[in-house]
Amino acid sequence: MSFVSLRTYRIAFERNRFENMTYAQIALDLGVSSKTIDYRITQALKILLRELKDVYNLSAL
Repeated sequence: MSFVSLRTYRIAFERNRFENMTYAQIALDLGVSSKTIDYRITQALKILLRELKDVYNLSAL
């Protein structure tokens, strides 16, 4: 996974979760579709879950 894609996942995730922007608002701001934002946030959540499993040794999730 490239640094650029990880960065775009993070931007979409942070704007949605911490700045309370909708997918449509983020998409308009970044010049991509809402579906792209959905994909990026989904990927960010998958990465977070995987990393948290490693940190907390959560094998049941």
